Amino acid sequence: MQTESPPTTSPLSYDSIQDIRERFVNDCYYFRLRLCFLMVEIDTDFIRKIKRIISYECNSPCSIKSYVNNVMADHFERYKAIIKKWL
Repeated sequence: MQTESPPTTSPLSYDSIQDIRERFVNDCYYFRLRLCFLMVEIDTDFIRKIKRIISYECNSPCSIKSYVNNVMADHFERYKAIIKKWL
């Protein structure tokens, strides 16, 4: 059985490094949620890269969990018109 592949889109660009920091590193909404999340495996190379990204923010309480949730929230917002067709 063949599954439908996600639509291809052109690469997205962010206005600046500050924009990326604001969206993914400094947004602490997901940092201490009192909800139980499903555990997922993340590629170790992605984990290494995320650790390097968040390490540049010396006083940021950002965790890998909050970073991944921020990226996913941005993804679902950006592609909501496409994704809602599948939901």
